Amino acid sequence: MDLSNLFSRLIVLFIYIIVGFIAAKAGKINEDVVKKVNTVLLYVGQPAMIISSVLDTHLDLGLKEIGYIFLLALIMQLLLICFSYIFTPIYCRNKEERGLFKFMTAFGNTGFMGFPIISALFGADAIFIAAVFLIPFFLASYSLGVMQIRGRAKGEKIDFSFLLNPAIIATVVAVVLFLVKLPIPREAMDACSGLAGILIPLSMVAIGANIGMRKLSELVVDLRMYALSFVKLIICPVLMFFIARTFVNNEVYLGIMVVSSAMPSAVLASMLSTEYGKNIHVASRGVFITTLLSLFTIPAIMHILF
Repeated sequence: MDLSNLFSRLIVLFIYIIVGFIAAKAGKINEDVVKKVNTVLLYVGQPAMIISSVLDTHLDLGLKEIGYIFLLALIMQLLLICFSYIFTPIYCRNKEERGLFKFMTAFGNTGFMGFPIISALFGADAIFIAAVFLIPFFLASYSLGVMQIRGRAKGEKIDFSFLLNPAIIATVVAVVLFLVKLPIPREAMDACSGLAGILIPLSMVAIGANIGMRKLSELVVDLRMYALSFVKLIICPVLMFFIARTFVNNEVYLGIMVVSSAMPSAVLASMLSTEYGKNIHVASRGVFITTLLSLFTIPAIMHILF
C-alpha cells in the first residue's frame, strides 16, 4: 500500500476541485453545465474506466474469485446501510430529511473519487476490483437509495429499470471480457483508455463547480454536516476495518473495503435530489463538507489502520 502516492493524488484531486470552484465563481460554469457534465461522466467516463480497467489489467482471477469479491462488496454495502440507520437519527431529527442523510451516510463517492485513490494505494490493477465493488453500490443506491431520497408510497414496488444503469452494464461487460480473454484491437483499447481519462478530472471539476455555485456561508454553518462527516469519514471506515478483518485475509481486499467506506458522500445524492425535487441545498452541503474533510481523513485513516 503506497501512502506517499496517496498524498500526491489527493493534492491533484484538490487542484481539480479548485479549478471547478474558480470557474463557477467566474460565471463560466452553471448548473446546466454541471448536469450535462454529470451525464457525460455517467454514460461515458465511468463505463469507459470500468472496461478500461479490464483491458489493461494483469490480474489473473477466476469466476470464483470474482464472486468472492462481489460477496465482500455486498457485505460492505449492507454494513454501511446498517450504520446509516443506526447513526442518522442521532444527528438528523428532521424526519423529512432523514432519508437523504441516510443516503449520504450509506453511499460514498467510490465511482468518481474512489477510483483514483484506490489506484494510488493499490495500483492500476485494483481498479477492476473496485469496479466489482460498484455493483452492490448501484443496486442499492438506485433502489433503496432512491426511496430514501424521494420517499416511498405504501405498497410501491421497486422499479428494476435501475439495473440498466450504465455502470452496472459496463461492469458486466468488463467481467465477461475479463473471463473470456477476447483479443481487443489496440485502437479500441486506446480509445477506451482515452475516454476513461475524462472521469477523474471532470468529476472533481464538477464537485468544485457545485461548491462554487453556493454561498460558502450556507455550506459551512449546518452543524449536522460535521456530525455526518464524523460518522461517514471516521466511524464507518474504522468499524468496517475491525469487522472485515475478522474474515478477510487479503490486505488489498480489506484495504479497498476500508477506503471505499471512507469515501465522502456520493455526488449521486445531489443528482437524485435535483431529479426528485428534494432539498438540493442540503445534499450539496453534505457532499461539499464530506469531500473537503475527506482530503485529510482518508490519508489519516489509512495511515493509522494500515
